[in-house]
Amino acid sequence: MARMEVDSPAADVRIVKADWNDLDAALFTGTEESEVAVLPDLPGDSFVSELSPTCRVYELISVNYGRGTLVAAFDAGTSMVTLRAEIRRPGTATPDHARTTALLDGVARRLAELRGVGWMNPDTGEAGR
Repeated sequence: MARMEVDSPAADVRIVKADWNDLDAALFTGTEESEVAVLPDLPGDSFVSELSPTCRVYELISVNYGRGTLVAAFDAGTSMVTLRAEIRRPGTATPDHARTTALLDGVARRLAELRGVGWMNPDTGEAGR
């Protein structure tokens, strides 16, 4: 398993050394583990708002209909990806810390696993360039 280089200054932030082009693949792992889905911007639109080539925003909904957001930003100079997220409990502004933590940990872990790998089979762990 890859060693994660993660700095966690706050419960809702993860900073990980990663390849930016692996973000979407890592997001699918994190959303599955936290029982969260990514909502498309608009019907028929993509699942991500790209604020810039190095910043993306994902709107989220949990299995129990809590809403949330994940913002990912990339620093090309350091190859660090900063993940910020908040998922709220359904119908309230109360944060769902357990679900947010599961999402961020899952995305950060998968980003670290995929770093420097051209492709990886998630079932077998087989990797290549």
